[in-house]
Amino acid sequence: MLLRTFGGLSIQTDGPPPSGAATQRRRLALLAVVAASGERGISRDKLLALLWPDSDAERGRGALAQALYALRRDLGGESLFLGSSELRLNPDILPSDVGQFRDALSAGRLDTAAELYTGAFLDGFHLPEAAEFERWVEAERAHLRHRFADAAGQLAITAEQRGDFRSAAMWWRRLAAHDPLDAAVAGELIRTLAAAGDRAGALRHARVYEAMLREELELDLDPAIVALVERIRSAPPEPEPAAPTRSAVAPATAPSATQPAAPPVDLASVTTAEWRARRPSRPHWLDSASALIGIIAFSLAVLLVLLLLPPRGGDSDDSAPMIAVGQFRSFPAGGDPAGEVTVGPLSDMLATSL
Repeated sequence: MLLRTFGGLSIQTDGPPPSGAATQRRRLALLAVVAASGERGISRDKLLALLWPDSDAERGRGALAQALYALRRDLGGESLFLGSSELRLNPDILPSDVGQFRDALSAGRLDTAAELYTGAFLDGFHLPEAAEFERWVEAERAHLRHRFADAAGQLAITAEQRGDFRSAAMWWRRLAAHDPLDAAVAGELIRTLAAAGDRAGALRHARVYEAMLREELELDLDPAIVALVERIRSAPPEPEPAAPTRSAVAPATAPSATQPAAPPVDLASVTTAEWRARRPSRPHWLDSASALIGIIAFSLAVLLVLLLLPPRGGDSDDSAPMIAVGQFRSFPAGGDPAGEVTVGPLSDMLATSL
């Protein structure tokens, strides 16, 4: 079981909902007051003044004794309340979120305490004809809200100090949810949202906050928040990261984990043979096409020379048509300029017979 006091007042159980004394408002209020008193406890006279203000002393003590008996019977036995003159709630029998909240703050576990605070203390809970109880609730509610605000604010500041603006904005947002009209909280939330890169979220919260101020309080934005919003709007957009460039001699794909990357190449110190081995290979069909083009061009040049030569006289066998057969080797286009064309016997024939 757990006595929940933040955001309302109820007893939470893992099984069926409680019945009997745990459903009566004044007896639930008794549990809340004792739980909020913590280790210091609360006197019976104080309980009488809060919960039975219109009863005389005898009738009030009788009503209190009857309420304590009913709660012990329905919830935890004789050990539910500790002490005699100063009553305390036994956390081993019926823990409460307000008790856990105080313990977490005392231990310095601010994040745990902030998570336990899920709403205002006894939010929406009232006792008719118990004005003193209502004043006590208001005072306790304000005190606990202040403790929560201190814890959440400290968590936000700590997150910002380590550069975690998203977490800082999250804690300021938690604070804004519980106190949406607080100008300081609204300003911190807008600032940290912008610092976290969420400029749209920062401007959106500024608009929502301005609308709430005008609707609830008929007020305009604080000048400091107006100036902050203007700075966010006028700030230049953050530059997008530049796309990585690929070196002209770098491979198209990254080296695999099993194949180490090749060291950078100093082109000034690379020989022709080494460069030919390092450079990307060309498709075989492109080399064949280049060779064929070279053969055709050379053949056309030879034919043109033969046509332009004057005819030789006589019936000598030297004037008979000849067919030359020889080797021809061409280097591909874009290849090594130091390469050469070899025509073999065809070169000798042209030099002597033409």
